[in-house]
Amino acid sequence: MIDHAAEKISLNAFLADRRVPGYNATCPCGWTRQTAKHILLFCPDHNQHRRQLFELAGTRDYSKMMETARGAKAATYWLQQTNLLPQFSLGLED
Repeated sequence: MIDHAAEKISLNAFLADRRVPGYNATCPCGWTRQTAKHILLFCPDHNQHRRQLFELAGTRDYSKMMETARGAKAATYWLQQTNLLPQFSLGLED
């Protein structure tokens, strides 16, 4: 079961679903929907550091990642490193 609350983040699918001008749901990799789950687990454009994400989160399971503080923090930090969410950069500085 997908936790749709975890998908409410400013990626293309979310913005397109809300009819934000200039956005369509697709991911630049060609997948039909750019969602947090797609970016975190499957997007070939972000394969390079995914192993680090899984180590930091302590799991490869998306639901478990979103349900634990450790997993959510790791996912948030990792997503920020992709530069897909620049609006959140101030909140994650060391």
